[in-house]
Amino acid sequence: MNPYLKFQLKKKTRVNLLDKIISKPKGPICLSDLSPLANLEVIGNLKKKLIYDVKSIDTATKKDLTFIDNTKYIDQLSDTNAAACIISKKNFKKSLGNNLGNIIFLISDNPYLSYSIILSIFYPSEDLKNNKINQVEISPLSIVSKETSFKNNVYIGKKTSIGSYTSIGPNVSIGEGCIIGNNVSISNTYIGNNVRIQDGCVIGQDGFGYAFDGNNYIKVPQIGLVKIGNFVEIGANCAIDRGSLKHTEIKQGVKIDNLVHIAHNVEVKENTMIAGQTGIAGSSIIGSKVLIGGQVGVAGHLNVGDNVKIGAQAGVTRNIASHEEVSGTPAVKLTTYLKKAVYLNKMVEKKKVIDIEKIIKMMPHRYPFLLIDRLIEVKDDDYAIGLKNVTINEPFFMGHFPDKKVMPGVLIIESMAQTSGALVVSSYGDKAMGKLVYFMSIDKARFRKLVIPGDQLFIEVKKKQARKLVWKFDCTAKVENKIVAEATITAMIVDEDVKES
Repeated sequence: MNPYLKFQLKKKTRVNLLDKIISKPKGPICLSDLSPLANLEVIGNLKKKLIYDVKSIDTATKKDLTFIDNTKYIDQLSDTNAAACIISKKNFKKSLGNNLGNIIFLISDNPYLSYSIILSIFYPSEDLKNNKINQVEISPLSIVSKETSFKNNVYIGKKTSIGSYTSIGPNVSIGEGCIIGNNVSISNTYIGNNVRIQDGCVIGQDGFGYAFDGNNYIKVPQIGLVKIGNFVEIGANCAIDRGSLKHTEIKQGVKIDNLVHIAHNVEVKENTMIAGQTGIAGSSIIGSKVLIGGQVGVAGHLNVGDNVKIGAQAGVTRNIASHEEVSGTPAVKLTTYLKKAVYLNKMVEKKKVIDIEKIIKMMPHRYPFLLIDRLIEVKDDDYAIGLKNVTINEPFFMGHFPDKKVMPGVLIIESMAQTSGALVVSSYGDKAMGKLVYFMSIDKARFRKLVIPGDQLFIEVKKKQARKLVWKFDCTAKVENKIVAEATITAMIVDEDVKES
């Protein structure tokens, strides 16, 4: 029998367990004693004001201190009951139009750091790390593996089973009819009834909270819990962080796939489904009956409405209204995403490569005057990239600067003309049979770098104008993505048997 089986928990005990596992503050502390510790400028009358706790702006009472470090929460100052608020001078000025009541403002250059300092006074780290076993209560109707380990302040209801090598506590209450797998770690968590948590999950560890003091990142105390409602199912190897001030909440009926991370202060409402490898950043609210596909990322401090559908691999960076369907990164309405996808697919389909054998069929040039090896990209009649591998065996190196081999600029221009001609012929398709492209003129030719043996010459041509048979192209030649030459070329496509008049 497990040595921690002390007595059967009575049903009436359960309602008080949430309060038993919540971390308790060291207050009250006089506000006049707190403000110097965090270098705060006081706006308001302290009058030996006592502060009992530090809470979020929406849960603070007339005895509590709160803070604002994000401009989107300024409007909540009109509704908060907080006695005092840590805020930056900039945000304080923005708040002056609101009905601020009797709030005492504590002005800080770094509100998040000041909040962290004061929070650590109310919740010393040694209290948060208290793992001494002095209260473990387990129903005798539950099945607990002998390899399970317990820490302080644990309550387990009846007909719950806990697997091998699982760690429970500190500060954990588990309801009735729950199934906890193997190698699970649960701390600082309140779990409802009929909850399933699969192997390898880590629930209730500290969230990712650090304040930068100008030199180092200072850890911010995490004092909230994870609250898991009835009939929740959590897949293998998920991580759900405890809240920083508020609780992280997974409400009734939520189903979570494997390898999901839910950060601190997140609220996931009833009957939402979350597929594998999804990550939800801190303080975001996910509505009820939301469907989230695999590998979705949700940024912090966002609101996702009810009955929303989020496609796989979407990146959510904005609030989403109820009943919307979104996909893509950044996530947009599904109809917009599909239109973009169709357009991109068409662009991909139109992109093609033309090898040397096709080029020989398209153009009359032959060795040693064929100066492109292939077209590596062609987009309709608008754009093409030709490739010329410049080798030591090029015949022009024998007589052109033989002691310092340099590709003649006129041949770089010729490679531009041939790439342009190949694009024209390609755009004509079968209609190009029996036609030739002639080089007509060159403008704005510039040579910027030498082209030498071993270089790969990429020739980019963009259609500037096409009027009947005459085409004009802006051409750029590059080596290692650096421009070596550029010019504007004009060419004409004519029938092969046309003779000079």
